Amino acid sequence: MVALEGGVLVNSLSDAFEEFNRYNVNVGVDESRRGRVRSIYYCPISSSADTFGKILLDYCDWLQVARSKSTHYGAVVLLNYHIIPYFANMQISELRSRHLVEVAKRIYQTPPKHGFVTHVCRDRNIVLSDDDLMKRRRTFNSIMTHLRGSLRYAADNGVRGALDASSIVKNVSVNTKPKIFFLNITEVRKVLDNCAENLKNIALGALYSGCRVGELARLTVGDVGCGGFGLRVPAFKRGAGRFVFLSEDGMNFFQKIIKNKDKADLVFTTVRGKKWRKHHVVPFQEAVRAAGVSEKFTFHGLRHTYASYLLMSGVSLEVVAKQLGHKSILTTVQTYGHLSDSFREQEVRSKFSFSVGHSAHLLNCDRPFLSEAEEPSMEYNYFDTLV
Repeated sequence: MVALEGGVLVNSLSDAFEEFNRYNVNVGVDESRRGRVRSIYYCPISSSADTFGKILLDYCDWLQVARSKSTHYGAVVLLNYHIIPYFANMQISELRSRHLVEVAKRIYQTPPKHGFVTHVCRDRNIVLSDDDLMKRRRTFNSIMTHLRGSLRYAADNGVRGALDASSIVKNVSVNTKPKIFFLNITEVRKVLDNCAENLKNIALGALYSGCRVGELARLTVGDVGCGGFGLRVPAFKRGAGRFVFLSEDGMNFFQKIIKNKDKADLVFTTVRGKKWRKHHVVPFQEAVRAAGVSEKFTFHGLRHTYASYLLMSGVSLEVVAKQLGHKSILTTVQTYGHLSDSFREQEVRSKFSFSVGHSAHLLNCDRPFLSEAEEPSMEYNYFDTLV
């Protein structure tokens, strides 16, 4: 008889399960589990019981038709790994804050699992760096978002107590200020010099347009110069389509790339003429390593490099937001606002002064000097100017 506590396995059983997984037992592999996870691993014990396994199963079925493939896949992976083994048969009315605290502790104390690598057990003495702690807090918040979403979805379907349970599910605070890592011109040239021709082309496409690799991979010849001096970028993931304006150099580059191609052809292809998917990851990291650049720099960093140079060239945040396809300028401000502020500070400190030697170009200005400016008369009447 398995001991239960409010429908959840007691910590001792949980620890025993994790200890059991320490040993690499040579057992048969369930072939149905190979490949990408498609659904929640849960079989309802009773059709009438409103358990977390049941509502998560319904929620992920809804995600599959209402959200992108990546959103559905990410939710299924997180919930199968962190929630189902411990909460599957727990009724939603039994949820308490202490259960969520236990989820957080387990995430903080268990290394993440990638692919089919051996499961690593919980370590209560683990010491996390600030970056690792931030990443695991983000993981916890992602799980809480899906858990809260599943409860609200269940409430919409008439499940009693689901809305009350959703009020218990809360996120933890995370330092949301991103660390933007972009390259200077010298570093960009070194990286590009170590890229093969096809990889170099799509990397240049990212630097000239700020587009994501997925957007560039889907770009066709007909999208270049369609409707203006730039690129028509089709809808990607949950984002709407947009038009990205290009510089003279950028437009010349794209015109050169598409020369002698048909409108339906892809702008960028692999060395085998195939569509870019994940083929860029390893060779680009090798190019970064060969260039002597920090290995933390990824292909997505080219998008950050593009946006950073726009801002440092004096382009407004509103324009940058539209170029990048951000739904709200708030996203741009949170990501790149500090660069804009730093640039404004540098410009004001270096270019503005009332000293004659520094601002000689102001000497011929029609405006009076500060010492010659007169105080406005108190008898001045605005309505006199209307006569």
